[in-house]
Parts: sequence; C-alpha cells; structure tokens
Amino acid sequence: MSLKSVYRVRALLCAASCVAALATVAAPRVAEACGGTFCETGPNVMPVNQTGETIAFRLHEGRVEAHIQIAYNGDPEEFAWLVPVTAVPDVGVGSSALFTSLLSSTVPTYTMDFEPSGTCGVPVTGFSCGGAFDVAADGGFEGVGAETTGGEPTDTPDIVKRGFAGAFEYVVLQGDTVEEITTWLDDNGFAQDADAPPILEEYRSEGFYFLALKLHSGAGVDEIHPVTVDYEGDEPCVPIRLTRIAAEEDMGIRAFFLGQRRVAPKNFDHVVLNKIAISWLPTLGGNYDSAVTQAVDEAGGRAFVTEYAGATSIVSQVGIVDLDWEPEAFATIEEAEVADKLDLMLKAQGLLSCADNVCAWLHPLMSGIIDDYLAVPDGVTFDAFWTCPSCYADQLDTSSWDGSLFAAALDERVVQPGRHASTILAENPYLTRLYTTMSPHEMLEDPMFWENPGLPDVDRDSGSVRVGNCAGADWIRFDDGRELALSDNFSYPVLDELPFAERVERVPMSGAPMVKLDNSALIEQVLEDWNAMFPFSDESFTGDEEPIEESSSALCSATARRLGGDPGAWLLVGILLYARGPRRRRRRA
Repeated sequence: MSLKSVYRVRALLCAASCVAALATVAAPRVAEACGGTFCETGPNVMPVNQTGETIAFRLHEGRVEAHIQIAYNGDPEEFAWLVPVTAVPDVGVGSSALFTSLLSSTVPTYTMDFEPSGTCGVPVTGFSCGGAFDVAADGGFEGVGAETTGGEPTDTPDIVKRGFAGAFEYVVLQGDTVEEITTWLDDNGFAQDADAPPILEEYRSEGFYFLALKLHSGAGVDEIHPVTVDYEGDEPCVPIRLTRIAAEEDMGIRAFFLGQRRVAPKNFDHVVLNKIAISWLPTLGGNYDSAVTQAVDEAGGRAFVTEYAGATSIVSQVGIVDLDWEPEAFATIEEAEVADKLDLMLKAQGLLSCADNVCAWLHPLMSGIIDDYLAVPDGVTFDAFWTCPSCYADQLDTSSWDGSLFAAALDERVVQPGRHASTILAENPYLTRLYTTMSPHEMLEDPMFWENPGLPDVDRDSGSVRVGNCAGADWIRFDDGRELALSDNFSYPVLDELPFAERVERVPMSGAPMVKLDNSALIEQVLEDWNAMFPFSDESFTGDEEPIEESSSALCSATARRLGGDPGAWLLVGILLYARGPRRRRRRA
C-alpha cells in the first residue's frame, strides 16, 4: 500500500475557539458478587468507556488553555499529528498526573444500599459488603530548529512558528491554498486521504493555522506526555468535522472545563439523564454509555450530559506536585556516582518507591525520562536493579548519564507542568465535566461552549436503596424519591416506553435553561403502570426462620465508579496519520 493511501483521523483541536476531546469504548470489567442473602451486586467498578487521552480547558483572561493527553502505541518514528488552530498558539508540556486526578475525582458514582421492609421474621444486625507517517530522513520536520515566532516566508506554506515542547517538536503553518498545506504534508511524510482536503479547506478558509507535531528524534512512545495549547478566545469547542473521516459509531467525547462557573454547550443541546434508565442490577451502571447514547439520540444526536459540575477542590492534588521535587539536585550527580546516589535521590524526592524488592515509578513519565540517561543492565530485572543499583555497578553502562540534562528533562516534563497544574486548580474554583457520544453522520458542526453563572451544581454521586419485600418483588427507591419494582426474578426491568432523557434543554449564556423536551410526566406514568403489577407488602413472616448472622449481608452497600480508561487505546486529539500500510488498533488488557 502506498504512503498516500493511508490517512486516519482521530480528532482535531481548533484553537482560539475550539478544542477536541474524543474517547472510544474500552472493555468492561467483570462484576463481582458480594455474596449475601439480599445482595446481588457487590463492590464493583462500572464498565469503562474512556481512553487514556483526555482534554481539559482552562478559561482565563480572554484566553483558553487546552491540556491534551495523547495515547499512542506503535513505532515512535511513525507518529505525527496535525491540529487546526485559529491563532498562533503557545505550545507547552502538560501534567500527566493532572488527568489522572481529574478522571478519578469526578467519575459518575452509583451506590446501592439494602433496606429490609419489616423483619420478615428475621432479626437483622446489619452488615456492609463493601499507523503513522514516514518522516524526514533526519527524524524531524524540514527546517525545524530552535523555537521562533514570525517565521520565514516559504512557498508552500509559511512556517509562522516552530519549536520544541518536551518530547515533541512542532511547526505552525499558514497556507494561502489547501494545496500548499497538502504539499507540505506530502513533503514531510504525512499520508493523504481524498476526503481530508475539502475539510482542511473549510478550516483554512475560516482563518485557521495548522499545528503539526511529532516526537523528536530518539524519543520513545513511553515519553509521550500531555501537550498544552494556549490561545486567544473565550468559547472553547469540540471540532469534529474532520474527525468524521475515521470516527467510529457512537464515539465518546469528554471534556473538562476549569473556570469560575459552570460550563454548558452553546450550540448543542444539554441532556439531563434519566437515572432510572441506568441499569442498577446486576452491575451498577452497566449500561451507562449506551444510556447516554440513547439520551443524546432522543435529543437529535447533538447534546451533552453533565457528569459533574461543582467545586474544583474535589480534585486530589496527590501526585500532581510534590514539595520534595528538586530537579537541580540531580545535576550534581557525576557519572561515577550514579550507582550509589541516583536511586537514593529518586526515592527521597518521591519519584521512585521500592518495598519488599518491588519497585515502581511514582510519576507516569519517569520511565521514559530515565531510560534516556540510564538503562537497566541486560539480564537484570527492573525490581532487582532499582532495589539495589550499587549491586550491579560493574554491569552498569553510565556513558549516557548527564546529570544536568536529566535535571532539565525532569524539570520540563514533570516539575514545571505539575506546579502549573496545581496553580490552575487553585486559581479556578469551578470544574465542569461534560460527555456525549456521536457518530460520523452527526459530526457536521463543531460544538461550542460557554459559562453560565446561574446553573446549579451537578453531583457525581447517584444513590438508591433496594427495599427487600417480605411478600413479593423487591423495590428500588432512588434518591429523587421515585420507586421501581424489580421483576419476578428480582432482575432490573427493561421498560421499552421509558425514555433515557429526563429533559432536553438549550442553555443560554445566563439564566435558567430553556426546556425543549420534558419527559418527567411520561417517566412517572411508565413507573406507575409497571409498579401496579407488583403490589408492595411489608407483611412480616411469623415462621421460625433462623437469625441472619452478622457475617451475612442483610444491609448491603455497593458502589460503582466509572474509572479512567485504557491508556493504550488508539485515540489522539488532532489528526493522527499513519504510513507503511494500515495498522490495527492495540488495546491493553
């Protein structure tokens, strides 16, 4: 297959007003039963549908700062990324730990408790169960050197800025015609697709520049880190027009917004999810992603769900920054001292942990950084070496060690991004997390967003109580007061008439949302009709039932959280182009 025959698009970032965030489906986790008399589900994790790639917007002083996490598996020399931007951006290094904290701190959480109705003749004590491109021969972009702004005029096209950001090198292009852009892509090994130039022309004619990035020569995929793109603007958006070339059906799109108030879609609808349409048994929230898809489809396929809106203080800063980090201290370690001093300093600064002959890096980028300067000797395991580097001093090749360069890399990719992430979390008191799914035929307009100071908070937690019926089917009572009878076999019923969207709204820049569709009355009627077939009784049994021991499950609480996704999923924000024939996506187990 020729170089030009392969061109895959995963997402794109349009700056000054637009930034993209996409997600794909990861394999669900298997639920585990908690094994009690009344409890059919135990502490479990809700199935995952988000990738290692995430995007967070910071809204500040007429500018938008987009933090983009990139997930990629493959040959580092075959990685390249094209991003449409409407203004010349500042490009920097983002914090990997920021995304870990954002995702884990704000995931929708579903909790179910058990409550018996009457004693049923049983005394209850209670128990809690808990493809890429070929690139230039030297591995870099043609003409890319030290960072510059303004650029040198070229025939095809103008390079208005170029430079380095951590493991990446980049150029910002501006062309008078789409042919100039595609010619530059050809010259730099970017494979082309017949469907792409017309969409690229749309962005070019709207005044967009194009930001092209690749890993610098010698960098490995384990060095890939988030990228920050800071640009003028006050209305971030998810640009999806180009994404539709290779988008999957019902592709997930998730974005975080750090600012002073809640953010809502500007030109797309907002959907309030009907929590009763979520499957609470046998796996808490097991159908969450399909429920969001159904709710969005009921709104016409162009809507977002708010998964969390509230105080930024919910986000843990553990691992984002550490007061013990002192990168300059590593600059003093000489080559002859590496075996004796390096591990001690890494452990003292909270970057490496070893216990019982098992070691682990405490920051996701440390493995990639350290490998550039010191390799574990052949035949020695990672755990054995870092437990005692001095034990292998005679086998250690220290010729690549440079304390000053290591300190600079650590400062640029870990310390400074961590400090900046901590600062923006402290300076922006409000956090919004939005999610939707879209299919290619729906990706015809870029959704945009704005702040609305009048919107209420949205809790990440949803609760319910399973009421054990002494003489009939169990019921579930939700935190909004609604009730639903379980089927005769105690399973969660599937009600065809039940809508997935509680409400469909259009949110203005200020004031209350304008309701376009309110399904509350319909939901109440469906519940009434269903529950009428299962009359509730709290009649107590009078037999000689044995008491339930405390080790059983008479009071069972189960919680499910939508945790972070597969870090190996094939997904990028930007245009991810591949060469050397088609590649299959790889996923980590």
